[in-house]
Amino acid sequence: MFKNYLAIAIRNLFRHRGFSLINIAGLSIGIAVSLLLLLWLQYHVLFDRQHEKIDRIARLLINFNQNGNESIGSSTPYAILPNLVREYPQIDEGTRLRNISEVLVDTGENRFANSYITLTEPGFFRIFDVPVVEGDPEQALDDVHSAVLPERTARTLFGEENAIGKTFHVQFEERAQEPYDSMNEFILNQSAVKLMELENPVGENIRQHRFNGTVIGVVQDFENNYPIGGVQPMVLWRSALFTQSILVGFDPGNSMVCIEIIRSEFERLFPDIPFQYRFLSDMIDSSYGQSRYIKNVVGWFALISILLSFIGLYGLNVFITEQRTREIGIRKVIGATTGEISWQLLRDFLVLIVIGALPAMPTAWYFSQKFIEMFYYRIPIEWHHFTFPLLLVLVFAIGTMLYRTMQVSRIKPSEMLRSE
Repeated sequence: MFKNYLAIAIRNLFRHRGFSLINIAGLSIGIAVSLLLLLWLQYHVLFDRQHEKIDRIARLLINFNQNGNESIGSSTPYAILPNLVREYPQIDEGTRLRNISEVLVDTGENRFANSYITLTEPGFFRIFDVPVVEGDPEQALDDVHSAVLPERTARTLFGEENAIGKTFHVQFEERAQEPYDSMNEFILNQSAVKLMELENPVGENIRQHRFNGTVIGVVQDFENNYPIGGVQPMVLWRSALFTQSILVGFDPGNSMVCIEIIRSEFERLFPDIPFQYRFLSDMIDSSYGQSRYIKNVVGWFALISILLSFIGLYGLNVFITEQRTREIGIRKVIGATTGEISWQLLRDFLVLIVIGALPAMPTAWYFSQKFIEMFYYRIPIEWHHFTFPLLLVLVFAIGTMLYRTMQVSRIKPSEMLRSE
């Protein structure tokens, strides 16, 4: 019996070749896209699930309350962890982490500036299941002067040589020291004034990072954070303690000349530190990297979804015209014109499109609204954002229906009446 069913299915596929090809192509593309979307979601959800103790690992956070404003931070006092491990036997293991950027790494042969290191303890490898290519993870960090390198970093520092036993020096950024009780002059942006609830900010004495100072001015809010977060409160003041970067403005058209002048002066003053620079426009552009990534992924899936909808519409069009071939033949015999037949078929087809669009448009609006709420600055969702795709679908539907109707109209009525 199964062979009979299979033979009937194959016979129907070959009898309706066009319709079968459209359905099979749409199904194949849909399955492929669904698998790609599933793999993408699986990567983003499970990318850190390689740790066997993932359900037993927690990060300690601290609530800060400053002038009635509460915030949560991950910076904890150094002595908290030993006391927690000692007083709470439920804690099996713990480790402290401190990320430090803007360091100089020197191997004797190569120097690398703006490197990024993490200070941690031996408990790191007992908590996280990080695959170790070479060396013993149980003893890797027992010595306070030892380090564990990622494979890419090891190749960058030592090339193809074995990095085990190699030495390198790390130079931290040296900052000037200022007394905490020295008076400073602060400039606030409007968000900081609002946060501090200052009615007349100029002349007010405030405290910032344990430094006392006087507000001497207020500036308008400007973008100083990742675009999703929006404008953040900002305090500007002149201090050598927190100076990390140098910003230079130059005349348009003379950028490379100015950079070469700065390079030569920098290398004269700091011959042991590599000179590096970045344009502010590149830094701002890179801050939108995550947003562009999401836009590209969503855009490609949306494009494929539109393609699938067009394939589905065309397949439905072929199916309707094939099912109503005898009806079209009868209408032609009694004198119906091609335009009348096309309108009869198109009218029924448009009803299906409208029924499909009714739940689709509010659903698309809801998820679009949820997505743009991630951004502090966002454009409003206008009605034409939904009507344009609907009009595009209608134009495609009308065009395919007219095309199929013209094809069927060329068939002789006698052949149409013999159609099953």
